[in-house]
Amino acid sequence: MNYIKLLRLDEHIPLIGVILAASLYLRQTGMWIIGWALGAICISIVVFMVNELVDREDTDKYSWNPVHIGKNTRLNMKIVGFLFFLFTILGLLFSYLAGFFWWGILLWIIGIMYSLKPVRLKARFGLDILAQISCAIFIPFLAPISTLGNLRNTLVFTLILSLMLWSVVFPYQLADYEADVRAGLKSTHVVLGMKNSLIFGFFLVVGSVSSYVMLRFFNYSWSIFLVLLAIFSAAMYLHWYRMKSQKKQQESMQSYVRIVKPLSQILPFYFLVWMFITKLLAF
Repeated sequence: MNYIKLLRLDEHIPLIGVILAASLYLRQTGMWIIGWALGAICISIVVFMVNELVDREDTDKYSWNPVHIGKNTRLNMKIVGFLFFLFTILGLLFSYLAGFFWWGILLWIIGIMYSLKPVRLKARFGLDILAQISCAIFIPFLAPISTLGNLRNTLVFTLILSLMLWSVVFPYQLADYEADVRAGLKSTHVVLGMKNSLIFGFFLVVGSVSSYVMLRFFNYSWSIFLVLLAIFSAAMYLHWYRMKSQKKQQESMQSYVRIVKPLSQILPFYFLVWMFITKLLAF
């Protein structure tokens, strides 16, 4: 059970949604969807394994979230090493078969460097955000477009979409604000402080949603579900900003995570329905 927990299997479901979104954007389907989804998920498993193993030495000791394996969890490092090697090989193999090998390599490198010391991008101002956006949205979305579409014409759209989606999950980090401060990390939200982080998150939502709506007039892909989710997060940023107690802020953010995380995990089903409606897929 400890090893299943180490893999954090539920965390990788949104990746499938991002890849299906790329298929919708391209209006193309093929076996590359399955290959790239399997490759990205296997690499993501490796990334989360490293994150769990490193974080349990500091920030996870203070975390509220029970999903983490914890410092006292007994693990056989030979088994951990085998799992690391297995999922790395599978991830790169599936990426290669899908035609996105170098994107898989890039995803693996950035993902590992996000947690691995001494680089540990997670603990570096600004770089933590860039790494998160790259691994969760940018690379999975752009890989198929680089081969099957027009990468240059898609960059602005992808950046705006990535910022909008990231602003929705930024409170995941804020919910662990106290733990990260106690661990001595220099992540963006720690350096900014809680108040400035909330201001940053709110204006990021407003700016990205406004830009996303404007792109609609240029016939770019559109999703009202994602817009409503972002607007909900903007309202929550304001709600948290008005709270005087940081403890109550974090408790509210933890409730937010419990609501939004399951919503993010239905993204693959949302995009599959969309693909059937637009007849991109047929029964």
